[in-house]
Amino acid sequence: MRSGKAFSRISRQLAEFARNRRYYGLPYALRAFCGFLVSFFVRHVIRREPFSAVPDDVYASPAAERAEALPDTCYVERLAASVPPDAELVFYIHLIISLGDIVACEPVVRYLKARWQGAKVVWIVRKGYEAVLKCNPFIAEVRTVANLAESSALLASLDVAKGQVAVDLHFNGLRCPDTGFIHHNAVNPFITFETYLHCGNLLEAFSLCAGMEVPDEPPVFYLDPAVRVPQKLPERYVVFHCKSNMRIKDWTARKWNALALRLLRLGYTVVELGTERIIRTKSGRYVDCTDIADLQEIAAIISRAECFVGIDSGFAHIANCFGVKSVLIFGVYYHYSDYRIYSGGFGKGENCRIVFDHRYGSFRVRVKDVERAFIELIG
Repeated sequence: MRSGKAFSRISRQLAEFARNRRYYGLPYALRAFCGFLVSFFVRHVIRREPFSAVPDDVYASPAAERAEALPDTCYVERLAASVPPDAELVFYIHLIISLGDIVACEPVVRYLKARWQGAKVVWIVRKGYEAVLKCNPFIAEVRTVANLAESSALLASLDVAKGQVAVDLHFNGLRCPDTGFIHHNAVNPFITFETYLHCGNLLEAFSLCAGMEVPDEPPVFYLDPAVRVPQKLPERYVVFHCKSNMRIKDWTARKWNALALRLLRLGYTVVELGTERIIRTKSGRYVDCTDIADLQEIAAIISRAECFVGIDSGFAHIANCFGVKSVLIFGVYYHYSDYRIYSGGFGKGENCRIVFDHRYGSFRVRVKDVERAFIELIG
């Protein structure tokens, strides 16, 4: 019994090692090879998962060709057409996490409402994210769930004969962090964690997961009119978001503080958002807002910012919604060394400078390169 628990613990540690890539100092090729070996051992030796039968051309072909080669891009269209005429058409969007994914896929709602006028849209989301969707006038109901297992069960219970159409935006093989449940997307099983960023930006990739193609449009964040920004904020300020929910995306605290010091010396007011304070300064032009957890209030603060400086996170997607000038710090993300995730303005390079380290992680991006991008963008 003890040996079994120890074996399970080792399995989890190896999986965590594979996810977080705790060997940043190695050259990229060697780092990728080590990650492959660890992932292979965990998945196929310890967990004994079956080998994937994904064709090689799904990985090798360009994004446009791959989108055309996918087995089904009209699944939602056919499903909606099969709804009985006397039944009320209701679309159930299944995307419960994460913040950036939910914000990026907002155009899906408007597409469904425009394509099927009179239909209702219900968004299934994890508890804590409902604030992002509650003010969207195109959503009839925001239904909250505790985890991916609960939402997948809800999706399986839908009946097309009753007008209930599933729009599953989660890719195949997504593992629930709470229960270990693995979500299966039967519409397009070829899009997995290993391939989804090869299929275009997040809106394109997740739309293909559901079996449809949504036009590239900028996402919209609908603010609650009752929400007000804190009175302690000045009229002009720069927002810093220094820490994401994944270590692999983060910049170092030392570099964040060096950048903040330079901008403070230039006369800018720095407002920090997030769950953890990273900037350490006694300057009167620094405002700590890391105690704010309400997503509506955070969005309101970002919407008024002169500039947003951050990493790959949901807050950057909110900045894209409002067209806020942004400097973003990117790096290699697992096996993805070159990828794009934004639709709309940021996807076209408007009001945005992405400082990208294509060889290592974002932690290798230099402070002077971020400062230069900031000055070029702000002027």
